[in-house]
Amino acid sequence: MSIVVGALGCTADPANWLISFSGGVPAGTVSVHAEIRTGSCEGAAIFSDDIAMGEGTGMTPSELADGTYYFYAEARSANCGALATGCTVVTAPITTESINVTLLPASVPPRCEAPMCNTGVCGRPDGGQMDLGVDFGVDLGPPRPCTGDGTPCGSGATAGRCHNDSCCPGCWDGTDCRAGTENVQCGDEGAMCTNCAPTATCVAATGMCMTTPTTVVPQPLGLSVQNSFVLRPGRPFASAGSDTSRQRGSPRASSAGGLSFEEYSGGGAPLVAIAATQFSAYGLTSGGQLYSWGTNSSGLLGTGSSMTITVQATPAVVGATLWRSIDGGDTHACAIAQDGRLACWGNRADGRVGVGATVGTATAPVFVDGSTNWATVSAGLSHTCATKTDGSLWCWGYNGGSERSGQLGVGDTTSRDFPTRVGTDTDWSSVAAGNAHTCAIKMSGALYCWGEASSWGRLGLGMPGVGPGDDADLRTPEAVTTPALTWRSVAAGQFHTCAVAVGGDLYCWGIGVRGALGLGTAPSETVTYVPTMVGSDWAEVEVGWTHTCALHTDRSAFCWGQITNGRTGTGVNPTPDMGPAEPDIFVPTAAMIAMP
Repeated sequence: MSIVVGALGCTADPANWLISFSGGVPAGTVSVHAEIRTGSCEGAAIFSDDIAMGEGTGMTPSELADGTYYFYAEARSANCGALATGCTVVTAPITTESINVTLLPASVPPRCEAPMCNTGVCGRPDGGQMDLGVDFGVDLGPPRPCTGDGTPCGSGATAGRCHNDSCCPGCWDGTDCRAGTENVQCGDEGAMCTNCAPTATCVAATGMCMTTPTTVVPQPLGLSVQNSFVLRPGRPFASAGSDTSRQRGSPRASSAGGLSFEEYSGGGAPLVAIAATQFSAYGLTSGGQLYSWGTNSSGLLGTGSSMTITVQATPAVVGATLWRSIDGGDTHACAIAQDGRLACWGNRADGRVGVGATVGTATAPVFVDGSTNWATVSAGLSHTCATKTDGSLWCWGYNGGSERSGQLGVGDTTSRDFPTRVGTDTDWSSVAAGNAHTCAIKMSGALYCWGEASSWGRLGLGMPGVGPGDDADLRTPEAVTTPALTWRSVAAGQFHTCAVAVGGDLYCWGIGVRGALGLGTAPSETVTYVPTMVGSDWAEVEVGWTHTCALHTDRSAFCWGQITNGRTGTGVNPTPDMGPAEPDIFVPTAAMIAMP
């Protein structure tokens, strides 16, 4: 198999990435998954693609900067199991016409090695692929009779459980009894949890494998009130919008009028995850080092300094802790360490930092508790939510008070200064905290929203109220059922919400302030009460207060909404005499990126 890999900074352009199989193509192979990684063969991927067997082209990443890269490929079965793998080291600029990777048979059966396993769904929150953790090739025949739904059929890890008066020693998928080797749970039809990886555990209530990843979670987009940031494979981060707090970093490549995205030109390790607050920005390298830059308002730089006037235009390392993920709110930020602990810093008002204090600032990352099983985190305007690897959901911070928003989802409007569990469900996958509302996705791909409903439509439930603080506000999670879709990711802003469904369709809803919904409608304050489709073939989405940015599946960046200060990076900025006629962008528009 030959994959044409274009624009890799090579003397022979395009280069051929030749993938061969030792001992022949493994039986059951339907596709090849290829990645360009950094750090090691197990490092973070800066580009990936899936190529069906019989096709000969696929990857077209951006030009690679000089350095060392690891070209990784694996043959996959229909359920995304890795049947054969291979990896080779490549140094850019590339001087050869071919990059050769030989795939060797996998030494162990396919296992569940990703953050979650969904029955019948091959996917993970970042849009990549993973193994379902199920050996589809083993049929144990019809289950034997039993009584007592959910009761063990015997002793031992593979004894199985009773379901619908039949005992399955593995997992019953509604048709066949599939083999399982450990952590078996068959409480619900179709809920399978077999062959969990040694580092993973089976969530008993859902039958799904969960693990705490140690590698950095890719996060290519970061938006704040007035800024947009984007990461591209092998390139420095690029930013657009206001630089009043030096949050865009310096030095940068220049653009005409400063209205396009400009790349940071100060060198340093490439970033694989980026996030922003109103006054600062953050980046994670593939090794987990955290960098911050901007203004130290409320201690946002995380350096331990209480000097709020400190301006740091050049990204600098924050402490020695290695991190896995990062997210920025308005005046606080949170991150998950590679050992699974969760820390927050910045403005402590309303308990948003989660350490029991409601006044002052946390000038350096403070761990919220002793837990080492945090999985995802989202920092909103004044509250924070996070999930754990056991599938539980937790929120803390401002909860509406007299405004009765209930964005914490705990059933009341009382603020919390420590992480508080949201219900008892154990199948939450990811969460997005906005201004006065929150949305989260379950492992099944079901989407839930709660908080301030009023007349903004941001919950997507088709339930308009009569004004802020209306009794229609929801204080516990409510399923978004129209349209009936399986969701991959969600982003919550001030007045609107956007989400990407499995398959790549992008939807937005809420109030389209300044065109933030991207639906091409005017006036810009048009309200959409249910998820409405923006377009197809989208991979990522992130929302600010009044603008939105997203990446197409080809990794090209698009933005729309309010254009003030050039925050959309589309080359347009209002002039003072435009007034109400300011030409905001109502549809996804290609971002312009200036490079050195």
